[in-house]
Amino acid sequence: MTDEEMRGLLRAQYEKRKAPAELRERLLRMEPESRRAGRSAAGRWAMRAAAIVLCAAAGLTVAANAGASAAAALQKIPVIGPIAKVVTFRNYTAEKYGTDANIATPRVTGLGDKKVEEKLNSEFERYSDALIAQYESDVKGMENGGHESVTSTYEVKADTDTHLTIVMHTVIARGDAEQIDRYYNIDKKTGKLLKLGDLFQKDADYVKTVSAYIAGEIAGDPDDYFSGSEGFQKIAADQNFYVSKEGKLVIVFDEASIAPAYRGVLEFTIPTGTISGMLNGDLVH
Repeated sequence: MTDEEMRGLLRAQYEKRKAPAELRERLLRMEPESRRAGRSAAGRWAMRAAAIVLCAAAGLTVAANAGASAAAALQKIPVIGPIAKVVTFRNYTAEKYGTDANIATPRVTGLGDKKVEEKLNSEFERYSDALIAQYESDVKGMENGGHESVTSTYEVKADTDTHLTIVMHTVIARGDAEQIDRYYNIDKKTGKLLKLGDLFQKDADYVKTVSAYIAGEIAGDPDDYFSGSEGFQKIAADQNFYVSKEGKLVIVFDEASIAPAYRGVLEFTIPTGTISGMLNGDLVH
């Protein structure tokens, strides 16, 4: 089978995956209108959790099964850098009415800045709490059938002398399935939780430059991406990104955001020469 025939087969399989209309409508109402375009039902479910985190919703307390499992995890703390460490603080698991969930919550210590640690760990906890709360809410309506699977894990994406990146991987399956990733980038020298704009000089138009590069890459293989109003326009203000172990800026797009879901999570490594004149500091090189 040729590459073109394989792409056609995968595309046809993807197009057959449709969530029930009622589910799509319910999930659509969960997300602000500005974030709906190009996202599948499962993706909007995860964005609901992200929205709760960003709004710093209070009062979500979940009796997760910590106890012995958390104590066991504490015995295997992976060393991230000379000081910083990551531990599985809590691991929520559940199985009921044909549904299941496995949601891990990381905790970072030793960054050197307690305020950054508290902020980061609070975001991890709120994100997990939001996923758990939404899952448990859905389960209540499934006594008579239905299926939902929620898995959330984390990965140390980059660990160097200059920076640490932790990514939360969340996969939600109900009618359709989708992976949503959230990246947390920490500058080890300053202890700061980085936004994309922090990598660039104050007045640099990095959005235009980086977007132009990605648009050029997409133009080289347009059949593999959405087109028109559903296609890539420009990077977002809260765009997912990380700096690789080699010091390269990598822009990340959620599954089904700019291309069909069968293509998975997409990454674009930006050549440093393209942005060198507008960089702030030496994190990217």
